Amino acid sequence: MKTIKILGTGCPKCRQTEAIVRQAVEEKGLPIAIEKVEDIMAIMAYQVLSTPAVVIDEEVKINGRVPSLSEVMELFKSSLIWGLYGMEKRSNGSGMDSRFVWGGIFSSG
Repeated sequence: MKTIKILGTGCPKCRQTEAIVRQAVEEKGLPIAIEKVEDIMAIMAYQVLSTPAVVIDEEVKINGRVPSLSEVMELFKSSLIWGLYGMEKRSNGSGMDSRFVWGGIFSSG
C-alpha cells in the first residue's frame, strides 16, 4: 500500500491540507494510507522549512501552502498512484490503448 505523508505541526493549514488529501483519496477510493507527521525533527529530515507539506513516494510534492483538491488530483495523476490504482485502459479497436481515463475525469489520447 502506498503512503502519502502530510508534514505539519498541527496548525489550521496543516489540518486543512490533511483534509483535502483525505477527501481526494476517498473520492477515488484509492488504497492509500495517509500518515500525519508532526515531529519537527522528522519534518526537517525532508528539508521542509515551511509547512504544510505533502510527500508522495518520499518526495516533497507541495511545500508551504494548502493545495487545492484539483491540485492533489493532478499529483495522483502524475505519480505512480495513477498508474497503479486509478487508470482504466480503453482500447480503440486496433489493439493499442488510445485513451487513459482516471475515474472518468482525466483523459488523453
